[in-house]
Amino acid sequence: MVTSDLNTYSTQLDEHKQVTPRKSDLLERAEVAAFRSGSRLTANRRKIYEVLIDVGRPLKAYDVIDLLGGIGAQKPMTVYRSLNWLVEHGLVRKLSSAAKFVVVFD
Repeated sequence: MVTSDLNTYSTQLDEHKQVTPRKSDLLERAEVAAFRSGSRLTANRRKIYEVLIDVGRPLKAYDVIDLLGGIGAQKPMTVYRSLNWLVEHGLVRKLSSAAKFVVVFD
């Protein structure tokens, strides 16, 4: 019984790995999106995007600021501008009902 459960879990984990892009792939996608639009993935935008990728769940802007831990953007307006840039480039989705931001994995 335990072996069967482990095999099922292992299969589910392998399927998850196949459909969830790696962090490096997501960051590369952000670089390409910036290049195509004639803009840049600034250090602040990249760090905010990394926080969203690492956490893997929707976050409010102030949660992002807390998780930055003094690195990069600390002013709310700077974080909101970076989040809006990420949304405009299709890298992040804003959940309007909760005012949270989440990474787009597809």
